[in-house]
Amino acid sequence: MRALVFLGLLLSLPTGAANLLLIESYHAEYPWDQSYKAGIISILGNEHPFHTFALDTKRLPKEQFKIQADKAWQRYLELKPDLVFLADDNALMLLHERFSQTQTPVVYLGINGNPRDYRIKHTGNITGVLERPLFKRSLLMAQAMLPTPPPHKFLLLFDFSYTSEAAINSIKKLNQNLMIGNNQIDIEQHQKFSSWQASVSSARERGYDAVFVALYQTLQDDKQQIVDEMRVARWTHDNATVPHFGFWDFSVGSKGNIGGYILDGYKHGRIAGTIAKQILTGKKPAEIFPKMDTSGAYLFSESGLKRWQLSLPERVREQAELMD
Repeated sequence: MRALVFLGLLLSLPTGAANLLLIESYHAEYPWDQSYKAGIISILGNEHPFHTFALDTKRLPKEQFKIQADKAWQRYLELKPDLVFLADDNALMLLHERFSQTQTPVVYLGINGNPRDYRIKHTGNITGVLERPLFKRSLLMAQAMLPTPPPHKFLLLFDFSYTSEAAINSIKKLNQNLMIGNNQIDIEQHQKFSSWQASVSSARERGYDAVFVALYQTLQDDKQQIVDEMRVARWTHDNATVPHFGFWDFSVGSKGNIGGYILDGYKHGRIAGTIAKQILTGKKPAEIFPKMDTSGAYLFSESGLKRWQLSLPERVREQAELMD
């Protein structure tokens, strides 16, 4: 629904006003991208022409990233936009140096890395929104839902993307010993879908009480081709041996994760849209301190809860959004 709203607004955009360009790290069909774009448009409305360029870095090999970045830059030169959005870490990593040499205002979003790593901390034309997995609160929520008493043993699963590396680093920075109370937390990264499958199917046997399925969009098959993300989510759903939660809204559903205290792409986009609106009405990017998105929400699949015979604590149930 949010994606349809985005498309409807995009088709009705008038000419004139500010010219906007969104360079997205991933692809237009990716649920996270659809959500944050709808969030941006919900703030900016149909007042400005809105152009997009997809780097497609979840599906293309790394060898093509620079080629895609060059194409995105050419698109920027052609459009001469009044403001640019750089969505997610790869877009910022690939293009921040070029944009730091311009006067064009840039708003980043979906950034798991540290701005210092991109050397943009003191760049006057760049600001935006940092994305952080809601790690501690998510695990405490899972602990309260599990039928067995603590301590628990949790497994966090990631692929080998740059976004995963940045997310893991931020988690370790906040929780150096990877312990929440007496609960043990292990992190695994997988490049191959086959090793991901082996890990998921053996989780109970290895003593885990629950799995957090984080990022999986760059897993490869035996021919080094990217495995379709929906196939990974469906296989994980069908073959998990313990309850499986998530950190992002796009991963929750009847064929995905049970739920969790998740980051909402739509809300994230609204924060970025609010920053852009401030800039378009005269505020300088240097005057806007980067925001950290901590606006989590409880989202659960009713069929997932039923399958694993889990019930929501009262305080969670009162705030939670339920889906099929």
